[in-house]
Amino acid sequence: MPTSTYEKIEAKSLGSTTSSVAFTSIPATYTDLVLIANYTTTAANVDVRFQVNGDTASNYSYTYLLGNGTAAGSGRLANSVYIGGYFSVGTSTNGNISIYNLMNYSNTSTYKTILQRMSSAEKELTANVGLWRNTAAINACTIYTSGSTFTVGSTFTLYGIKAA
Repeated sequence: MPTSTYEKIEAKSLGSTTSSVAFTSIPATYTDLVLIANYTTTAANVDVRFQVNGDTASNYSYTYLLGNGTAAGSGRLANSVYIGGYFSVGTSTNGNISIYNLMNYSNTSTYKTILQRMSSAEKELTANVGLWRNTAAINACTIYTSGSTFTVGSTFTLYGIKAA
């Protein structure tokens, strides 16, 4: 039975605050991609959003589930300009993690599915399934905040998955 292998494509550790982190020139040599972001922000209650190939048009849709231990919610957004969800990150003193799985990202005959999990110990856990309605291979991706910045020391690592 074949096994999958994670190979680090690129890692970024922030030396200054920034509102977005981009990975460009992603090679098409893997079956899937995984982006792991471990971050804090300069403000609480901001959304973290995701786009591919610099596409800022309404070509995304996603469905989300969220919970905080007391309440739960769900929803769907069609014709969005990003994949996100109603995730509000915690304060700058508590870490947040986002994991993005981009399946079959280099296939040029299908739309792209992106699974996203986000968590903050003080806020909530959110899971999204997103669709980028484009058949182009994904060669770049950007993670960004809505009205805040990622803080110094936040890390973002992009992995390629190869079937052994």
